[in-house]
Amino acid sequence: QLANDLLRLGKEEEGWKLAEEVQKEDPYDVIAYNLVTLRDAMAHFRELKTEHFLIRMDPREAEIYGPRVITLLEQAHDVLTKKYGLQLRDRTVVEIFPRQQDFAIRTFGLPGGIGYLGVCFGRVITANSPAANPGSATNWESVLWHEFAHVITLTLTKKQQDRLYNILQ
Repeated sequence: QLANDLLRLGKEEEGWKLAEEVQKEDPYDVIAYNLVTLRDAMAHFRELKTEHFLIRMDPREAEIYGPRVITLLEQAHDVLTKKYGLQLRDRTVVEIFPRQQDFAIRTFGLPGGIGYLGVCFGRVITANSPAANPGSATNWESVLWHEFAHVITLTLTKKQQDRLYNILQ
């Protein structure tokens, strides 16, 4: 659970390392196994970096609509930070998954979570790509804007994730 929480807080190096340690110690720990397997699957993701965002997504999808993701998120950043007079310290991490089960494992630790399109953990956003829900009429742009709005609200409310991190210390 601690590994999952660290990953949600953007403490990736610690989180992935701990998941691997737990998985080696107990190969039957389902969540640790899921996280380590997911980490290996995400190793091929492309990283798109801007001043305000670190976006991880499938390379094929990055070619197809990665520039639109960047444009949308930068626009959301400009509009919402100006509107609320906020300057974000750190880049927001956005991970977009072409497989719904990978999104669920990254988000919840286990497969499932059908119906969730995106989740925000403060400065970390996880989202399903359009490929994750074939036939769905979901607008991925609205999902990303919505989740980034949560980054703003959580920051303005003194970062609930900081409270979680302090509890974990």
